[in-house]
Order: sequence, then structure tokens, then C-alpha cells
Amino acid sequence: MNVLSTYFCMVERIKHSMSSTKTIWLTIQTLLLTCTGLFSQVMYPGDANNSGVANGLDVLTIGQAYGLTGPTRMGATTDWMPQSIAPSQWAQTFPNGLNYAYADSNGDGIIDDLDITEGVQLNFLQEHTGNLIPDEYSTGGTPGSSPGLAAYGDKDVLFGLDTLHVDMRIGAGSMPVTGFYGVAFTVFFNPDLIQPDQANYFLPDIAWYDPSGTESTSMVIENPTAGRIDVAITRINQEGVDGFGSIGTMAFVIIEDVVGEFVEYDNFLSIENIKVIDQGLNDIQVFDTVEAKLTPVTEVWEPEWRLYPNPAAETVTLETGALNVQQVLILNSLGQEVQRYIPSGQQETYTIPIRNLPGGAYFLEVQGTKGRWVKKLIIRP
Repeated sequence: MNVLSTYFCMVERIKHSMSSTKTIWLTIQTLLLTCTGLFSQVMYPGDANNSGVANGLDVLTIGQAYGLTGPTRMGATTDWMPQSIAPSQWAQTFPNGLNYAYADSNGDGIIDDLDITEGVQLNFLQEHTGNLIPDEYSTGGTPGSSPGLAAYGDKDVLFGLDTLHVDMRIGAGSMPVTGFYGVAFTVFFNPDLIQPDQANYFLPDIAWYDPSGTESTSMVIENPTAGRIDVAITRINQEGVDGFGSIGTMAFVIIEDVVGEFVEYDNFLSIENIKVIDQGLNDIQVFDTVEAKLTPVTEVWEPEWRLYPNPAAETVTLETGALNVQQVLILNSLGQEVQRYIPSGQQETYTIPIRNLPGGAYFLEVQGTKGRWVKKLIIRP
């Protein structure tokens, strides 16, 4: 009798002779797997590609087999522990030979969204060791011959309580993605620069890769405390599409005490762990343009301008020289606007009334065509 037959025989005898909980059965199953040398035929719920970790790439694997059905898994659980697929192999395999049973995270015999939420998301970043197929990422793309994964920010300079929006885009009109089926990536950012829990990722309302809204699924895991957002988007009908455009927008609310400070985008965030695939799980090479497209501030123009008297009581005078002033804001200590002054024409000196403001510490912000500048203003009672 071969090893596999011996395993099945032992399993059936134990199942018929025991009346116990699933936990005991799973413990015995793990011991049997170890003893009989079948550990290479076990799966961990959420590690759909058997790489040793549950992450966004597993969502892409699930998407490739989405909607298909097969045998249910004996003694299935979504707990992060080894579970045998030897008695419940599916008829289908992925291009690398991995059985589809690995993608059935919850073991119910159908590959769908539950395998993402109850498997990948529940066990996100859990790790294990064994007979693994390591994750590989999409690298090596070059401008002019490969589509890019680009991050476009809507501000060059960040101030306290600003909301920075960053549009994530893939491909371009001159270089679309051919056969696009899915994308996964991780955004790392500096959590010390954002308000608590104010880092969010929003998927497109109408996506170029799924105009009907019925041909894709996704997973977004936001972890502002750790300074990371993980995104995975996959089509689910086994058909790729050609195109380009937005794959989502991030929003970060900047902390209050960076008022008046310049923050370079490439020091604020980075995009890593990029994987782009076609309908056959083949790698689509892309190049990461986060540093080139986020328009970081490489030179800060700090004009000479004066604010006096300071402290002041009735009015304050602003000498801006050649600065092209569009408006002047006075902000309280919380960064909230309490007064706005819009000049009627371009001048070099402005007199701004402040007599209606209570005494205390404020920020006076000058906004011009070349940026924004802030000075602290003290108003006497």
C-alpha cells in the first residue's frame, strides 16, 4: 500500500472511531500529514499562491480562478494552520501547476469573494514555511517600452490640515496595458505626518478596467498606524482588457504642526510590492514612476516678505514685494480659517484689519501663484 493510500486509510479509521471537535480532528490531521510526508499537499487559508504569506498577490490568484467550483475541503477552517488538500484535489491547476484547491480559502468548494475576506484579509501578512512558490513582483519595465504605475499628487507643498490626494494610475494613452487582469501593490508612507487614521484609499466609481462594475473584485487594507495601505484589484471573468487610467485615489490629512513647512512627496510615500498580471497570471512588466510623477519640491523659493507690527492690535501691514498675492488667510492655532482678505489688485503693500479678532496666536498665510507662505502673528487683546 502506498503512502497516500495509507494516509486515507488512517484518516477514515480515525474519523469513524472518534467523536470529537473539529479542533481535535485538525490537530490529528496535522500530525498525520507530518508523519506520512504529505506536508507538501497542505494549504493555509489565504495563501492562495502558496508563497508562504497571505498578501495582495493571493487576491490576483483567486481572481484568476474566480467562480469555479470543486470538491469541498475535509475539516475546513479559516484558521491559519496547515490543512490537507490531498483528499480534495481540484481538477484544475494554475499555470505553475498549483492546484486550485489552494485558492479555495474557506474550503466551501467555490472560489469567490469569501475566499478573499475569510482567507486573505482575515490572515493578512501571516506567514508559514513549507514547500513554497516564492512571490515574484513586476519589475524591469522601462519608460517608452512598458506601461508605468504612477502616483500623481494634487499639491506640491503640504501645510497643516491639508488633504493630499494622490491619484494612482496605470498605463497611458501612448502606452496602455495589454491584457490587464489585475494589479497589487503596497503604499508605504510616513505616519508621523498624518492625522490619526486619516489615510484612505478609494477605488474608482466607474473603472476603466470594469465599466459595468460586475467584472472585478478587490481588497483594500488601510493601516495608518503602520504607515501602509495594501491594494489588490482583479478581474473575475478570465478575460483581460486593454486600457489605462486610474486605479484609485488616496487621501491623507496632514497633521496640524507642519503649517508652513515644505514636505517632499518622495520623502512622504513610496510604492512597493508591485504585481501586474494578464488573464493567464503572466507578469506584465511596469516601471514605477512615483518619484518622477509626484512633482517633489526640489527647489523651494522663499520670497522676502514682511509682516508688521507683530504683535498687532488694529491692523497689520504686509509687504510682499514682487510676490503675486491672490489671497491672505488668517488661521487660528487649530489651522482653521478665521479671516480672509482678497486684494483688489496687485500691490506691494497691503493693510489688513484685525481688530475684530480676539487676542492670541494666529498664522497669517499668503497664497500666490508660486505657492503659499506662512508667518506667525500675535494679536494683542
